[in-house]
Amino acid sequence: MVEIIKVTPPLRAEPVFNEFGFFSLRWAEYFEETAVSINSVQENESVFESLNPGAAAQGQQAKQIDNLELISTINQNSAAIASLNKKIKDLELLVSLAPNLSGFAKQLTVIAVSADYTSVGNEIIICTNTIPITITLSATANNLDEVHVKRQNTGLVTVAGAIDGSPSLVIVFQYDSPSLIYTTDAGEYSII
Repeated sequence: MVEIIKVTPPLRAEPVFNEFGFFSLRWAEYFEETAVSINSVQENESVFESLNPGAAAQGQQAKQIDNLELISTINQNSAAIASLNKKIKDLELLVSLAPNLSGFAKQLTVIAVSADYTSVGNEIIICTNTIPITITLSATANNLDEVHVKRQNTGLVTVAGAIDGSPSLVIVFQYDSPSLIYTTDAGEYSII
């Protein structure tokens, strides 16, 4: 529906669009403004077409060009979008596997001891003793917990705990350093 508020007989009408997509008519000879309310875009286009034949076709052409530019932009970005989607899937896979990979990204605590000590797991134990000591492995180890024991000094070091089917391991030579890892599948520590 078109509602004309003020009408002055013109020789020629020129449409002027405002920022909302509606237009008012400016009469070329008298420069008097006529406000026009448009209830729908279709009515707006039909009124504009009746005032300016061929304008609707130009508008359609402009819309087609805008659509082609949009499709071109989408096509240009499709490779980047596909790459991002792959990275998201890879991250989702890593997150789903994270509980099984927990032992590979652990920080190990370094401890120097000169007396008997019980390991809590994920440690590097430097034994600086001159008399015999015992390093007891944790009875509540988690899967893939690591313990590295270094005999740095002259005192004998015994590592107590289930290790490769034995109840203990004696580090006989100075500077030897067995690395142990606990696996729930084996139910004990393994020398690696």
